[in-house]
Amino acid sequence: MATAEDEKLYAFFYETVVLAYVGYKTTRKERKSGTRNDWKLAIAASTAAYHFREHLPDQYRKSHKAMVAICQDFALLGDVVNAVKHRRLTKGTPQIASADSIRELVVNTQYRDEVGEYSDATKSIEITLKNGTTRELFDVLTNVVNMWINFLQASGFSEKATRFSHEDRNQIVSREDAGEMDLVITQGVAGELGFKLQKYNYEKGFPEPVDLTGREISFTAYDPRSMKTEVAME
Repeated sequence: MATAEDEKLYAFFYETVVLAYVGYKTTRKERKSGTRNDWKLAIAASTAAYHFREHLPDQYRKSHKAMVAICQDFALLGDVVNAVKHRRLTKGTPQIASADSIRELVVNTQYRDEVGEYSDATKSIEITLKNGTTRELFDVLTNVVNMWINFLQASGFSEKATRFSHEDRNQIVSREDAGEMDLVITQGVAGELGFKLQKYNYEKGFPEPVDLTGREISFTAYDPRSMKTEVAME
């Protein structure tokens, strides 16, 4: 039977880690970008998940090294949290160099069906590692949150929490479910918008980046109230 301390710990985990994770998971599905809301919620959830170790009772607390042995993404999540806090990482052997290695992107994926080509826009926060590979922060965060759920259950604290499934972005999005992304920019405030263009490879079963070498890219912004074009960039 769970003790009062067990229930208190689970309540803390649910209120600080699980709810923060679900909040970011919900926001990343919204078709609106440009205010760094995804970034703020993702970092808040990452910080809560990474520092939860410090709230474990002494008899259950494990070292950072021990947690990495259980889940290697715990180390990468720590690098993300520390990079955002300190800007650059100069101590130890971090997998990323600085906060600049973490970018919020609008991902536009091109598909085709019997009618023709169409596209779908989603959001992603990507981490570029020192070795040149990239990871999606949501995937890393999901692994760490699930690690904590497994840890709590194995330690006898709670059977209440259930593991979260990873979202499969290799699945084909139908024309009916596809949509555009609304971009919000505040007048007088510098905006930082990252874009990634990819095309679904039906033979391989996953999207691939589009080579934009030598191509001209245009971007148009307008006031939705008047449909008047305000900015045009190439």
